[in-house]
Formats: sequence, structure tokens, C-alpha cells
Amino acid sequence: MCPTHRRDLALRSVEGLGVRSMCGIYFVPFRDHESLTRCPLCEERYLDLPT
Repeated sequence: MCPTHRRDLALRSVEGLGVRSMCGIYFVPFRDHESLTRCPLCEERYLDLPT
């Protein structure tokens, strides 16, 4: 799984539209994203974000 904004994931899942992850991968969310493994590059970038 590649991190994107939760609001985007929910809306795009319902509409069947694609989203772009933090590492640049474009994908269409079609199932529960919490059950997927995380992309190492996205995880690293996510952890580097200011809180």
C-alpha cells in the first residue's frame, strides 16, 4: 500500500478513480487499503513529514 490522503482514498474508492501515492505510483483503490503491505519508499517519506 502506498500512502495517500484518507479522504482521497475513500472518495476515489467509491467513484473508481485513481490516486497518486507519495512515491509517484498511480493506482485505483479497489479494496481495503489497510490490509495491503506498505511501500518502503512511501513509508520513508511519510515518516519524514513534519507532525
